[in-house]
Amino acid sequence: EGNFNHSVEYDGKGALWVVGPHTNSGISKLNVYTGKLLTTITFDEIIEANPDIDLLTNRQNPDDMRWFKDPWHPNDVDPLTPFMANAFPQFNEGDLLISLRSLNLIFILRPETRKILWWRSGFMRLQHDPDWQLDGSITVFDNNRRRGHSRIKKIDPTTFNFGTVTKNFEEGFYSKSA
Repeated sequence: EGNFNHSVEYDGKGALWVVGPHTNSGISKLNVYTGKLLTTITFDEIIEANPDIDLLTNRQNPDDMRWFKDPWHPNDVDPLTPFMANAFPQFNEGDLLISLRSLNLIFILRPETRKILWWRSGFMRLQHDPDWQLDGSITVFDNNRRRGHSRIKKIDPTTFNFGTVTKNFEEGFYSKSA
């Protein structure tokens, strides 16, 4: 039960990670067989666990501390599975790759501590669907809204080097919705 949306990702151990139970409340882990809610991590918990990393409050009015509309728009939470873990020795199996569209932000979270381990913003615009890759990189669908073409970007989480996987100007590939 709940209002879960966007991607549903299997952790390789019998659970699913999803956005929700409400769009801007956080992320949840569900039992793949029963659908039972196993845990929820709220964005307030992530903010509290990371007082020296001010990533998630950019869409909060500093005058009255009220949130702007759709402050995060989470759209994917991708666990580092046992199959992919060897490609990312700097992270632990079970760490979560999360996309927050409203902040043009992807980050890696350790769910047990709610600590942000790594983040990157600014090389994509209104992105969706970041994925761990076997070569140790992360790919992400970059809507690149209002720029006439979408693309798939690739980043090395160790060096922060990034590039475009697709050549969308030639392909005419554009997703206007975000």
